Amino acid sequence: MRRLRMILSAGVLGYGGFTSLALLTRAVLGDGPQPTPMLTPMIHMLMLGALLVLPLALAWCRPRRGALLLTPPALLFIALYGSQFVPGRLQPATEGAQTLRVMTYNLRWRSAGYDLSAGVIRSADPDIVALQEFSLEAADALVPALSDRYPYQALDPRENGFTGTAVFSRYPLSEQEYIPTLLGSQRVRVQVDGVPLVFYNIHAAIPFGMGSVLTMDNSIRSGEASALLVRLAAEHEPVIVAGDFNMTDLSGDYARITAVMNDSYRAAGWGMGWTHAGPLSRIPVLAEMRMLRIDYIFTGRGLLPLSAQVWPDSGGSDHLPVLATVEILAS
Repeated sequence: MRRLRMILSAGVLGYGGFTSLALLTRAVLGDGPQPTPMLTPMIHMLMLGALLVLPLALAWCRPRRGALLLTPPALLFIALYGSQFVPGRLQPATEGAQTLRVMTYNLRWRSAGYDLSAGVIRSADPDIVALQEFSLEAADALVPALSDRYPYQALDPRENGFTGTAVFSRYPLSEQEYIPTLLGSQRVRVQVDGVPLVFYNIHAAIPFGMGSVLTMDNSIRSGEASALLVRLAAEHEPVIVAGDFNMTDLSGDYARITAVMNDSYRAAGWGMGWTHAGPLSRIPVLAEMRMLRIDYIFTGRGLLPLSAQVWPDSGGSDHLPVLATVEILAS
């Protein structure tokens, strides 16, 4: 038993020290070049691990002060995410108010079957859905499968499916604009029963250099975020921004966007909201382990998030869709 305690104590000391060092490195470097790029998006998992291990460490470690290394990251996790586990977060809509169900869904180029993707969309039943990695094959499959429910469409399929995007809507669309970012984005105008909204469908750049987990460079994504913020500042109507942002909620780009927009999941979702395996998606046995939240639905002024959830069926994609219900506030 004593030997077991010694091993546990050593493990706790190592884990606590490593986690504290990772948090300090992140605080100093921010979104700059990282010495451990694969670890950087997973810092929230280190904090969660500290929270889970802390009670066991306090009960078994000798001396107990070694376990105190786990306390700062555990408390930081609670401070950052504790509100996400408060029950009763769903808000009722104002009586008679107009609501809108919005979905964002990265289809995964070369998906195993777009019939599965169509089934996911029909089951979730959003009013408007933003699709990323919208290939020519996806267009051939999804347009006939969804046109009865979504007669208004802004389609920009690409042979290189990574850069294709699409918006399917129950409501009329206009001013369709393809934004030539690295992975492709869109802007459309939506008329929701006479109320004009602006809707952005964003697919932000992947921060891993050349698709490798060995290097990390957020500069392209950060530049795209800056350009988006310039656009948002010029909008005069309520705005929804949905998509695959390839960023966690601990990133500097997330902080800049949420300084002017509401994160619907942070406001009205429950739990961590993980949608993707991140760098671990390259490891087949871990590809289905959702550990990152990188898909978002942001809302601007005049819109109130009522509920948000991660849809449990990926339809063959490596992303889980995100669904949010928002209330359009009276002007």
